[in-house]
Amino acid sequence: MPFETTRTNAAQTSGAKTILYLTYNLNDAAAWRRVRMLREGGAEVFVAGFARTDDPLPEDAIVLGRTKNGRLGARISTVISARLRLMRALKGLPRPDAIMARNLEVLALASPLARKFSEDGAGHVPLSYEVLDIHRMMLGDGAKSRALRSVERRLCRNVDRLVLSSEAFHREYFEKYGQCSAPTLIVENKSLAPPPEPRENPRPKLEPGSPIRIGWNGILRCKRSLALLDAATRQSPGRYRVVMRGRPALDEIPHFHDVVAANPDLSFDGPYDYPADLPRIYGDIDVAWLIDRYEAGGNSEWLLPNRLYEAGQHHVPGIVHAGSEVERVTSELGVGLVVKDDTGEAVHDALEQITETRVAELRAAYAKVPADRWTCHRADCEVLVAGVTGEAFDVAPKELAKVERVLESGGVLVVIPALNEEAHLGDVIDSIVPFLRRCGESGREARVVVADGGSEDGTQDVVLRKAGAMPGSISLLDNPKKLQSAGINLACETYGEGMSWLIRLDAHARYPDDYCDILLEEAQRQQAESIVVSMEATGTGFLQRAIAMAQNSPLGNGGAAHRNSPSGKFVDHGHHALMQMAGFRRAGGYDETFSHNEDAELDLRLASIGAQIWLTARTGLQYLPRDGAASLMRQYYNFGRGRARTMYKHGSRPRLRQLIMIALAPSVALALFAPWLPILAIFLVVWMTGCLLGGLALALSRRSLLGLAAGPLAGMMHLAWSAGFWRQMVLNLTSGQPYKLPARPKEAAPLTPERVAVGICTFRRDQLLETLESLEDQRGLDGVPLTLIVSDNDRSDSARAMVERFGAMSRHEVIYLHAPAENISVARNAILRQARAEGIEVLAFIDDDEIASRNWVSQLLRQLQADDAEIVVGPVQALYPSTAPAWMRQRRVHDTRPELDANGRPIAGHSCNVMIRLAAAPFDGLRFDPALGATGGEDTAFFEQARRNGARFVMQPAAMVTETVPPTRMSLRWLLLRRYRMGHTHAQLHFCASAMSRAENLPLALAKFGYCMCLAVVLAPLPGPRNDNLIRGALHLGAISSMLGFRQVILYGSAEKSSA
Repeated sequence: MPFETTRTNAAQTSGAKTILYLTYNLNDAAAWRRVRMLREGGAEVFVAGFARTDDPLPEDAIVLGRTKNGRLGARISTVISARLRLMRALKGLPRPDAIMARNLEVLALASPLARKFSEDGAGHVPLSYEVLDIHRMMLGDGAKSRALRSVERRLCRNVDRLVLSSEAFHREYFEKYGQCSAPTLIVENKSLAPPPEPRENPRPKLEPGSPIRIGWNGILRCKRSLALLDAATRQSPGRYRVVMRGRPALDEIPHFHDVVAANPDLSFDGPYDYPADLPRIYGDIDVAWLIDRYEAGGNSEWLLPNRLYEAGQHHVPGIVHAGSEVERVTSELGVGLVVKDDTGEAVHDALEQITETRVAELRAAYAKVPADRWTCHRADCEVLVAGVTGEAFDVAPKELAKVERVLESGGVLVVIPALNEEAHLGDVIDSIVPFLRRCGESGREARVVVADGGSEDGTQDVVLRKAGAMPGSISLLDNPKKLQSAGINLACETYGEGMSWLIRLDAHARYPDDYCDILLEEAQRQQAESIVVSMEATGTGFLQRAIAMAQNSPLGNGGAAHRNSPSGKFVDHGHHALMQMAGFRRAGGYDETFSHNEDAELDLRLASIGAQIWLTARTGLQYLPRDGAASLMRQYYNFGRGRARTMYKHGSRPRLRQLIMIALAPSVALALFAPWLPILAIFLVVWMTGCLLGGLALALSRRSLLGLAAGPLAGMMHLAWSAGFWRQMVLNLTSGQPYKLPARPKEAAPLTPERVAVGICTFRRDQLLETLESLEDQRGLDGVPLTLIVSDNDRSDSARAMVERFGAMSRHEVIYLHAPAENISVARNAILRQARAEGIEVLAFIDDDEIASRNWVSQLLRQLQADDAEIVVGPVQALYPSTAPAWMRQRRVHDTRPELDANGRPIAGHSCNVMIRLAAAPFDGLRFDPALGATGGEDTAFFEQARRNGARFVMQPAAMVTETVPPTRMSLRWLLLRRYRMGHTHAQLHFCASAMSRAENLPLALAKFGYCMCLAVVLAPLPGPRNDNLIRGALHLGAISSMLGFRQVILYGSAEKSSA
């Protein structure tokens, strides 16, 4: 005997591992066989689960509830109820060393239970997920199947070991859909019974005229098997005798007993005792029926059932189905009778092979197979226990290839381009927060950047609220070019340093919370540079749902793979989800001249550098389509224009589905002449008829009246796309210039190792330490030495101790200067003197309440070295607290965006975000004007003088700094005074050189001021537009006061600074 069959209890097993075994069916004999195997492996096992019948259980177990086969809704309800009272139900059991869950519904209990035990401080509790069947509901492409797979994937995150009975389950399901990346242990359903003793009176040889006895044993659930056996015996009465033993699944075959009663060659001998009755059962038959078509095309093809091993152990030839895993095993050993398909003719042909000679050959072949192939031994049980408890994951006899959870080093940058997406953006960010937290726990760097194109609703407020909840993980980035392509490129320039992956999310979509995890796993699994996904349109109102139905069907999408692909594959294009950052940059990023179809255009360039694009079926997104016919047609009109630009740019040819759409607009134009030549309308008539019939077919197949509207809506989409395509193609052809592919960007040249300094003027500012810390973390400097110069403008050296403490720990040189004048010009000039004395060639300025992005210095320096300029300026993005007025947050009046001339160059500089080539001639002897040190505008005057000296400006939008707006500046009064000062300084520099200049510009300034005030009165009920005009009016009023000789107001002083 391979092992004893008595139960091992705690008293007998000193130091034995304790396993909590959860099963979906306590009445299943196979579950108790697994329990027995675990005990024979040396573990103490406690059993809990759901009962299916009122029959007594083989031994004590904790019954968590009662379920019934096939009633999914009721089973889900029972599982939820059990989960709520699980800890109470398990009270009294010792803390397990491992948990094993048999089937998905108990995994829903085991996953949080294992996590709870692992978090109690007593050590990790490994969780094993045992799967012996893949239900057909898990395999479809419908919403229910996708939802179930999504639930399984989520629960499998906590799984440490996947236990399967067949490699085909892993190959055809878990690997295909990527359900679980845990190590896999194959534990076949080998017989636990000892090998049979040689029989004194073996079954006699087959004799002519005697019936051939076919045994079908175990769980009898295959309706098709019963029908085939019934038909075969009726076709040849008396030739075959089918003996069935076990438990019929009456929910699957409700007429089982009626069929058996009506056929004298069928008999049912009832249940049997396992394993005691096996020698008698298999000793009484000639061949065993090993076919199970219960889950044809899926589980039935992959399963290696108990009866395969029982028949093999007793040397009984098996009847198997071609193409199944059972057929593979028996064919390798030469011990099977193959049925080619599940038709009566195929079964008849296979049964005709059962002759005395053939059966003797098969029995002889069985005798040559080692008994270990069919019988489970103690060593197998010990391997199972070691695998489940985590003692030795490497002892498994068969270990399938697995995906490691630790992926390529480097961070993940998630970019969400947005414009007026207040209604949807919050949900998108919330869906990514679990991923950010998982990255934080694992030490992986991850950041979400919302590239906002100038939203006028509450989009920016949404981002700032989310950023406040997770500081450092979520950022708002101003996208001045407004296009999605430009916003993503800018985000990569600003935050992409050190990031390995780029994930693109749409603000008008919904994502599962494991979306990013699966994308990263797929990139590692497929070794692809880009992962794309399918998307499913979904809506709420009647029109939006009808549009969604059209877009989800071939009628609306032409069968495009990225709309609804049932399986993963390599493709030319798909909906962008994840890209390697290096590949994205090597291809040149998105073409910023494209407002639409920028993803397909980039895919062509990715392919040109040899990048592979994998369309995953493991995850996807729900897209919210337009909710109006006019907006839908505008969208598809732009889609058509984008596709035409892509084809023209790359010289590519349209696909067949696109050719049909391309022909539509000309056909509509030709139909105008149909009154004179009716044949010209034939294409239009065919197309309109096709749309209507397609909508009718959708309505019938989906059983929804939405389909009737989907047909005409699809026609509108077709026509708009075609019109947009031809509009753009005409523009392409009449431009007179062939489209030239932009040169692929070269790798960034290494920075010249010249000394760089950053100057920070400070005056009793608590946020100074945060500014210094952001500079400490600067990246991409390529060895360029960085010096930080802090100029303290307080009369007492209030910042000295903090700066010196920081300098003692900093990797950069830190210099503290004391300029006790309470005049910011004096502080800035002190920095200029120190930098010149140190021989520093390049100097940057940042304010003491600003936070620099991680590659701020390197972005400014690269732009300075690459461009013909002496001054590089960058933007400042204001961060508003929740107490800021809504109109202020929406208008973003505290942002600093450099004004650009016709050539895209800034017309002025500002010291809050700037880098200058200090050694250049325009800065020789140049200083900040102390007379403007209290009023402000000293930096504007400084850079204006540099411009007049010949300095050239350039903008670097990726060199972003952020500034939290203090309460003292969150008032309309402060903004009015600030703009008044800006207007005063601007006029002083440009309009006050002579009386003639004042006389020329004063009337225009007065007119502008009057115009703004009138608009402010008219728009008084609207806070945002009203205050916009008041602020612009203050700017013109400042210019007027300057030209009239009034003195500047003092905006910055000790009170304001001290309170900040």
